[in-house]
Amino acid sequence: MKENKHERFKRVASKRMQNVLKEMSSLENCSNTNTYDFTTNDVNKMIKTLNEKIQEIRISYKKGLSDNNKFKF
Repeated sequence: MKENKHERFKRVASKRMQNVLKEMSSLENCSNTNTYDFTTNDVNKMIKTLNEKIQEIRISYKKGLSDNNKFKF
């Protein structure tokens, strides 16, 4: 049986989310002050960049959802 678009999305997105969460945990390990030295500015830059990317993703998905609701003949 051929995989439909939604099944494919769930399969691919699930794997990619697992990878993202794994990498974020790895980044979190850099907060260990016994091993690393960082400033508030360093942390703020990282968090700002992550938040900007999350916003880009949110916009992409909202656009994808709204495109499905447009009237078409």
